[in-house]
This record gives sequence, C-alpha cells and structure tokens, in this order.
Amino acid sequence: MAPKQGLLKTADLTPGPVGIHGGILSGVDTTIKIGAETRDKLAALAEARNMSMRALIEEFAATALTPAQLRERAERTDAFLAAEFGHRVSDDEAGALRERMRQAQNAGQTRARGTAA
Repeated sequence: MAPKQGLLKTADLTPGPVGIHGGILSGVDTTIKIGAETRDKLAALAEARNMSMRALIEEFAATALTPAQLRERAERTDAFLAAEFGHRVSDDEAGALRERMRQAQNAGQTRARGTAA
C-alpha cells in the first residue's frame, strides 16, 4: 500500500505578489503532495526554527544550489586554486574529495541518529 499523502496548505507556500493582472497584484498558489511523514518533519523543523512551513521551504529554495550554480562555483574554485596556488584539481582528485565528503556526511548522520535514539 502506498504511503498516505499529506497536503501542505497553500497559504504556507504562497509567494508574495508576483504579477499584475487587471491592475491587481496577485500571488501564485501552489499545492505540493508529500507523504505524511515528510509533512510532519517539515512542520517540526519549522516549529523548532519558529517559522512557518512556507518560510522554511522558501529558505531552502533560496539557499539550495542548482546544478548550474554548483558547476559555476566549482569553476570559480578551480580558477582560484590555479591562480593563488598554481594547482589544478584533477578529475581523480575531485572524485576522491567528493567521496571523502560523502563518507564524512554519512558518519555525521549516523552519529546524529545515535544521539537522537
């Protein structure tokens, strides 16, 4: 059986005025279908941060990087390392660094789950 879906309230996700239609400012309503567990987790995160779910999701959208932004950041980092230190990071080095960061992140998540139990 599929997990029960929850609905985020459109009021929690409605951005501010985004356009003028017939001389009246209007916002865009959005409804996202998510699992009840995810909805409850978002609600708990928002409450812990003393913010609405709308603000929490907007904060995530504002701070999360798109693939294009990640590539641009990597290119800037490569250029900085080359200019300041005369070092170019090879594809092998970059892959090894990503793997080490994944391992560190997984270890941190495992520790966090252990302390939450």
